[in-house]
Amino acid sequence: VILKAGFSKRGELATMSHTGSMAGSARIYKAAFLQSYVIQAEDLFDLYDKALALSLQPPAMSDQILVITNGGGAGVLATDAAEKYGIPLSDTPPDLAERLKNYMPPFGSTKNPVDLTGQANEDWYYGAIVEAVKHPDVGGIVVIYCHTAITDPMKIGVRISEATKIAQDYKKPIVVCFIGGQEVEEASNWLKEQGIPTYPTPARAIKAMTALREYGRIIERIKKRQQ
Repeated sequence: VILKAGFSKRGELATMSHTGSMAGSARIYKAAFLQSYVIQAEDLFDLYDKALALSLQPPAMSDQILVITNGGGAGVLATDAAEKYGIPLSDTPPDLAERLKNYMPPFGSTKNPVDLTGQANEDWYYGAIVEAVKHPDVGGIVVIYCHTAITDPMKIGVRISEATKIAQDYKKPIVVCFIGGQEVEEASNWLKEQGIPTYPTPARAIKAMTALREYGRIIERIKKRQQ
């Protein structure tokens, strides 16, 4: 993962003034990164977030990324970020959507993003994640939890951790977003200690998954070259 400064016109001029001939054109660097199987970071937060995910999770080997959330607004933010950063969400496979109905009230949504609603407890999260992990078309899962008055962040975190262990058997990545400030800080830190990349916003979680999908595409390109 590389962070290259100086991609704006003004930034490129500033870079040239400091490093001279080492700077070069932003377009040249982007092309070189693509050819060299390098994943690019946009800023320091992005560098940390992507490095964290890549060090803890396997690559996403399919474009089918599923978002599971208990908040509709957070799901929309994730959808916008996925489109912006190159992994636009596709519909939930019909057979998976049918099974996901077991983990939400009748007014929940099995579309992608999957909305378990604010009533979602830890068992619903666990069941939905495991169903997604086992589906052959799903390449990776972004799990979003928005703190509510009727849920315990730590209980949710423990069940997410248990589902992640099953995901390891299927070699599928999971990244998590916990929203709620201090109310979710303990659970969020605990998840990180379990080796699960956890972020405070949907966009950062999505960008981390983007890096895992980029890694998967790199592996696919290498395999094609070796054939």
